[in-house]
Amino acid sequence: MSRRKDITAWCIPVPRTLDDALEMAVELDTHASKSDFVRDAVRRELERLGFRTALLTKEAPPVLSTSSTKRVHINEISGASSP
Repeated sequence: MSRRKDITAWCIPVPRTLDDALEMAVELDTHASKSDFVRDAVRRELERLGFRTALLTKEAPPVLSTSSTKRVHINEISGASSP
C-alpha cells in the first residue's frame, strides 16, 4: 500500500499574522516546513488531551486516555462499531 493513501491534506485559512509568525518560527526552529511544524503541534496537543498518537494505525485504533484507568477507543466515542 502506498503511503500517500494514508495521508489527508488540510486546507485551513489563517490570519496573515499567524502565517508570518509560523514562517519565522520554522526559520528559527528545527522543523523542516510549516507543515512539519503544524503536524508536530497537533500531535502534541492531541497527546496533551490524552490521545495516544503512537497508536494511530489501522492495526490499533486511536485511544483516548481518561482520568480513570479505563481506556476509551475512538470508535466508542463516535458511535462506530469496533473492528
